[in-house]
Amino acid sequence: MKQEIIFENIEQLMPILDQFKKKGTATITINEKIMLRQTFQAIHQGTFVDITCSTCIVNYLTILRAYYEREKPKWDKSQQKEEAVKIEVGNDNSDKVEEQPAPKKKRKYAKRKKK
Repeated sequence: MKQEIIFENIEQLMPILDQFKKKGTATITINEKIMLRQTFQAIHQGTFVDITCSTCIVNYLTILRAYYEREKPKWDKSQQKEEAVKIEVGNDNSDKVEEQPAPKKKRKYAKRKKK
């Protein structure tokens, strides 16, 4: 699953956690549970996600929110850098310099000391 899709899924699931924190209860549809499972397993590969346990679901949502808050700014910065490089490369065709391979260095062998 692509990082962009993971972040979109987390954004769709966050209102459920907000509702739980405000009211103490929250409703989650089966489709949202499946989305939660797929998103959580994309981040934490090989983890069993129990979507029948309400306490587990709240914990998964809390973990996903923490992941989102930690990783989304990093991902945004990397996307901006990639776009800047694409723009720079697109505008910088006139100054192309062919890269030449580095010259091969002559091997130096250890010499034995004479007695």
